[in-house]
Amino acid sequence: MRSKSSKRHKTSVRIKVPAFYDIEASCGGGLPIEIGWASADARSGKINSESHLIKPPPNWDLGPVWDPDAEKLHKITKAELYAHGRTPIEITERMNNTLRGRELYSDHPLDDERWWFMIWKASGVPAFKIDDQDVLCMIESTFKLRQVNAYNLIARLASKRGWDEADYEVAKAEAAQISPKTNRAEADARHLAVLWLMISRGPHGRG
Repeated sequence: MRSKSSKRHKTSVRIKVPAFYDIEASCGGGLPIEIGWASADARSGKINSESHLIKPPPNWDLGPVWDPDAEKLHKITKAELYAHGRTPIEITERMNNTLRGRELYSDHPLDDERWWFMIWKASGVPAFKIDDQDVLCMIESTFKLRQVNAYNLIARLASKRGWDEADYEVAKAEAAQISPKTNRAEADARHLAVLWLMISRGPHGRG
């Protein structure tokens, strides 16, 4: 008769890994022109990220809301959007495929959520008409946008992981050097993911 060996499995508290997203726009109250997102693999330390220029749909008029000063910051031209941008439906489908089940945070959640809904609405496919108005069939998103500011989320994590204020400020400076923000969607999302990864490991680099 074989004896059954009992194995004790160590249990550990797992930190839910967020994803971070960022959207560049033609101006403060304008239209979205680039979207990017990033997340950290807590085990490997790898940052997974991507970004896409947004090809304006026919009903988006960039002319009145294109700010030359904003263009100097993000360095994206209108010509690039039409030549290399992806349509809103392509972007929505890509996000659904890569971000399924994830919670997304932004450092400007009100603006970025508003711009994301513009992308999502533009991804709708006309299903039927009511009084000559198209009723759109919308793609259901597989992820959730959170309205908590990404920096507030990370600050709360820092408190839980035992960071004091001085060391936390040093960590933020290091993250800015390792992965600086550049007013581009992928870079700015990666910065948040890098900072989150640093803070999640604790003040002494312990997971």
